Amino acid sequence: PHGNRAMTNLIFAVKRASLDDGNGIRTVFFLKGCPLRCSWCHNPESQAAQAHIEFDPPRCLDCGRCRAACPTGALAASGPLRIDAARCIRCGVCAQACFSGALRRVGRHYDIDVLCALALRDKPYYAASGGGVTFSGGEPLIHARYVGLAAKRLHEEGISVDVQTCGQFGYAAFRRHVAAYIDTVYFDVKLADPREHLRHTGRGNRRILENLMRLTDDGIRVIPRTPCIPGITDTPENLEGIAALLERLGLREAHVLLPCNNTSKRPRLRLI
Repeated sequence: PHGNRAMTNLIFAVKRASLDDGNGIRTVFFLKGCPLRCSWCHNPESQAAQAHIEFDPPRCLDCGRCRAACPTGALAASGPLRIDAARCIRCGVCAQACFSGALRRVGRHYDIDVLCALALRDKPYYAASGGGVTFSGGEPLIHARYVGLAAKRLHEEGISVDVQTCGQFGYAAFRRHVAAYIDTVYFDVKLADPREHLRHTGRGNRRILENLMRLTDDGIRVIPRTPCIPGITDTPENLEGIAALLERLGLREAHVLLPCNNTSKRPRLRLI
């Protein structure tokens, strides 16, 4: 338990020495929780804001260690492994007992002191390469106060901070807590047509486009990005619509087209 909830947050992955998430060598923190449900989402484990347990059936040895370790008896006593959602408290004890890696707790609380200490380990690499720290997700800006507090500390250490966002966030909280401490916002512009955006992400794009406009009005450096999903976002109609939108906003510096990642995961039972 933590007295100040803004000082801790769930992170589902940390990627050090990244060369793909901004300038130079970077450490990337992936925060849990996302308001969109993109049909092509490569990290579905990022969507829920809570920790959860993932089960990878091909790895399971049916040794029974997880069943014996579970403090609430949430795992089926026999037969194929099942998790009783009503009993599971997502403590991760079963995953700790599983030496085959079939069970995994997704999401670990990082307080800001721990996060910044981890980021500072690579400060010489940031300095030599023009790199820094990137907050990604999920959607990091739904945790604006946490990201802002961490970004402020990192900036005080002379470390560049970038953010990758889907654009669906509260702008007032961003402006209050985050805007002064970041260098670049990598902003996903997925679909120009609001109906197609709703169809493929579960949300319309009105707020996203409003936030993009506000960022440009506030003079914040924005690099728009579009994931090229075959038959969905890579169509001529969509790309032409996005190009026209960016032209109207004066965003001529760059427009990054992200290649589709076709890596498939083995089926997993996921409890959220």
